[in-house]
Amino acid sequence: MKYFVFFLFGIFGICRGYAGDYVKYVRQMYPVETGINCLMDFRFGEIALKQWEKDSILVEASFRVKDVEEWEKENLAEHLGFRLDAWSDVWKLYLEIASGFSREGDLEAEINVWVPRRITLDVMNRFGNIHLSEYHAELPLSLTVVYGNIQVDSVSSQPDAELFFNVSYGKLEIRNCEKANVRSAYSSVGVKSARFLQIKAEKSYISLWNTDTIIGQGEFNNYDIR
Repeated sequence: MKYFVFFLFGIFGICRGYAGDYVKYVRQMYPVETGINCLMDFRFGEIALKQWEKDSILVEASFRVKDVEEWEKENLAEHLGFRLDAWSDVWKLYLEIASGFSREGDLEAEINVWVPRRITLDVMNRFGNIHLSEYHAELPLSLTVVYGNIQVDSVSSQPDAELFFNVSYGKLEIRNCEKANVRSAYSSVGVKSARFLQIKAEKSYISLWNTDTIIGQGEFNNYDIR
């Protein structure tokens, strides 16, 4: 049996309350090994995903909950942040909220994530959005939102690195990509420029510009191809 040891450094949180609101800032950094599989599971957040040249994952977040009682503040101060579970070459990083906190819809989160180039990344966000700016995937990348949006500025990949963009009850917008697999349900998809797209959709509106090759599958969709 393999055992995986990780070191955590640079963790701090700042909490303060004013005008009935609860605000907390969190910064966590995790050293990673090349080729690791990393799963990220978030909720209710605005996620900005970025690459950098360091062998670590950095997460910076600000949380706000409106009209919080004093007893709730104490609970959130201890149990609002991120948790990492690690097994061999697989990591799972997810948002942890205090047990018994039933007003998750009142939680606002802005989360910035920096990741190294040589990892396999799978990011999930529910009731929130994901923004991907400039990204070059050397290993597979998957972004999934449910009741939220994905915005991709520019993404490229190695020939053997698959890209997956999955949206349900939301919107996917891609300005430029070389190739991608798109899964859409009850959503709108807009792609400004792409070389190759494989699309599986259901009850979605799909607008495509300047796309060389399209493979489409699904039913009850509306395509606008220019």
